[in-house]
Amino acid sequence: MSKKQQPLTPHAYLKSGMALKLPIYKCYVPESWREIQKFYLVFARQHVNGNITLAGILVDLLCTGIKDVIYRVNMPMFEFERFLEDLEEGIEDEMSEVSRDLAHNIVYGALEFGSDNGIRPHEDFRWAALIIGPDSDDVPLIDDIPFGEFGMPLLLLDGDDPKEAYYLRQLRTHLGEGNFRVMRHDDYYDEEYFDEEVDEEEDLLAEVNEVELWEREDWERWIDSMETLDLDDIGDKRRMQAALFFVYSEYNFPVKASELDIAEIIGTPVEWTDEVIETEYGVIYPPELEDEIAEQSFILKGDPTKKEALKVRDRLSLLIREYPHIPNLYNLRYHATRLIDGLGKFRKEVESTLERFPDYFFAKLDLIDSMIEAGETPNLADFFGEARNLSAIFPNRKEFHQSEVTKFFTVMINYHLHVRESALAFAYYQELIVTGLEDNLPRELALELMAACSLEAVAVLGIVANDADFRESFFEILLDKGEEEDE
Repeated sequence: MSKKQQPLTPHAYLKSGMALKLPIYKCYVPESWREIQKFYLVFARQHVNGNITLAGILVDLLCTGIKDVIYRVNMPMFEFERFLEDLEEGIEDEMSEVSRDLAHNIVYGALEFGSDNGIRPHEDFRWAALIIGPDSDDVPLIDDIPFGEFGMPLLLLDGDDPKEAYYLRQLRTHLGEGNFRVMRHDDYYDEEYFDEEVDEEEDLLAEVNEVELWEREDWERWIDSMETLDLDDIGDKRRMQAALFFVYSEYNFPVKASELDIAEIIGTPVEWTDEVIETEYGVIYPPELEDEIAEQSFILKGDPTKKEALKVRDRLSLLIREYPHIPNLYNLRYHATRLIDGLGKFRKEVESTLERFPDYFFAKLDLIDSMIEAGETPNLADFFGEARNLSAIFPNRKEFHQSEVTKFFTVMINYHLHVRESALAFAYYQELIVTGLEDNLPRELALELMAACSLEAVAVLGIVANDADFRESFFEILLDKGEEEDE
């Protein structure tokens, strides 16, 4: 008796190319897309059963290109119609049907425009492309799509955008100052296009970028007004925290770093990739398992219900019976357990995984995190010996996966904040910036780091406000970097 064939997972289905064989159903954009230039485009194909496979692309024709991606496979028609209704309600605009050619030109035009500005498309665009299809000369060119504003890119900054620092860095590197404009979202639109509540505290990270541009006169004015700031006012509070964090990074930290051998501890920047690589503690997935792991991971990252997490854990338990030598299956399972049963059982499963795979790096990092969350202080030597950087932990490796780099630096920042060593926490944060992965740092941890560093900067500004001689030496250090760049 032949074994019943398992249905393809959404990722496996898309990778098979079968979605591209489906007829195009409809393509939608907001009616006012030419005016707003930042909007969701929906590209839908229809199955023989009437269901829909779609790609929803948040395109930014003003600057960043492919900003976000939603994709669904084999969605019932009633869910698709509700998806469109929810989208229209959220943007307060009617979704209008457009031709496949126009939709294709908008998507790939945005992709090229963003790339020209040095900005990578959203990582899930690879899946959307398997629904939309590749860029092709067979699609007629439509050249009246508006890109940028007044001949140059315009970066619209939203308070809740974790990639803001990345966008600014890429634009400065690829275009140079003066060749792009930056505006706040609310200043550009008379009314908010996306009807959503903005967490005012999240604007703190964006505020840091503005403080970096302050000149001495701005600092003098702000320091002299510190005593009259209303910290119940969210704008004053954010500006205070941002300014303090900048003071810490440019003044407090260099002083602390001179007392510590930071370079020796942190090590040299590592090379990383987002491609699958072979490691010293794991294995390459068999081809038949790669899509399965991607699918279960996708569900766990999508804020699943307890019922969905139970289904994932059951599926992973079956896979572990078939592939007991693959540590990532255990990793995914204990993260499902975290969602189902909480921290205690999560930690027990992490410890059990380490007993089976003593060198499994992610389990070590997860155990450190769980100990910190439980209020304990782990001994790093128990995990890494005397090594405190990736090159020292893995002396025979020259390349690391993006997830390894992000997870390691996140855990080290968390650990040093836990033991109140803000200088080392900040040093690991700086290294994350050097590797270009700072946008992957959890926002809550970034805000915690900023708060810890800001507290140390308060005392310095107190002296600056009352000691004229100290004020001069303070500004020499604080603004030295900017003056060197100007020269």
